[in-house]
Amino acid sequence: MIFKQKMILSLSLALIFGMHSGAFAAGQIIAASDGKGPVTPVSSLVQISPEEMDPDGKRLILEGGVEYAQKVAKDEVEGREAGTEFTLVLGYKLSSLFSLKAKGIITKQEDGPKDTSYSNTQLTLSIKGKKLNDQFETVHAVTAVIPTNKDSIERDRLKGAFALANGIHYDGVFASATYILSLAKNIHEFNFNADGKANIEYTLSNSLEVVVPMGDMFSISLAGLFKNGRTYGGFERSSFGFSADLNIAVSKNLGINLGTSNEGAGVKPNGTDSNIAAYDANSSVFRLGASYAY
Repeated sequence: MIFKQKMILSLSLALIFGMHSGAFAAGQIIAASDGKGPVTPVSSLVQISPEEMDPDGKRLILEGGVEYAQKVAKDEVEGREAGTEFTLVLGYKLSSLFSLKAKGIITKQEDGPKDTSYSNTQLTLSIKGKKLNDQFETVHAVTAVIPTNKDSIERDRLKGAFALANGIHYDGVFASATYILSLAKNIHEFNFNADGKANIEYTLSNSLEVVVPMGDMFSISLAGLFKNGRTYGGFERSSFGFSADLNIAVSKNLGINLGTSNEGAGVKPNGTDSNIAAYDANSSVFRLGASYAY
């Protein structure tokens, strides 16, 4: 849900945390292996640097978003998987150097049992980066995850997680881009979850987002993520995520996005062939969303 022409990405939370579907289990900073789960959006609701967070002199900011996602592939029996996410972010500018944001997501499945779930709660401290020149600036963030998702608590026995993220932002005439390197640590009660799958202890994530403005109202954004995870037993896992959006700035505070996303395990079931693809007819989803910042 990106609709601001100029922004600095300190952490792409929706891609690094909070993914409920595909290769990203709910609320853990992980890279799973089965690629199965309910459909939820892959959009990037970004964290803004302190100076961008407060353009009008406000210390408090409220961000809300709603996004509907539907799987491209249609099951012969159950039809297409679909879901709606409601995102709420509350932020406060602590000083000229620091800003704090809390984020939660309510997910409503529109197919099958139509369950409603709440994500884990994410607390992110954004730290003002160093301006290297007119185009480049560093970005930094520290994130903690509080277990509030039912599956994370009961199935995975997640006790919490935290991550350190550092990167660099480029703001050019024709495009802006942000690269983030994040190291995350999960804390579980047990090495395996209730389904017998190994929990992930550490994850190293690489994310890149590019935004291309098209006049004052439109922009195109592309975001990609690759994660390497390590279980408590020392086994490797990998996963990826990709999203592409057309963003419309309806007003200064209101934005609309239309896009597609794909995510999954980094390798195919044979353990050797790459499974990474920007679009896949079996796993990709189409998304439509709106976001508002006050």
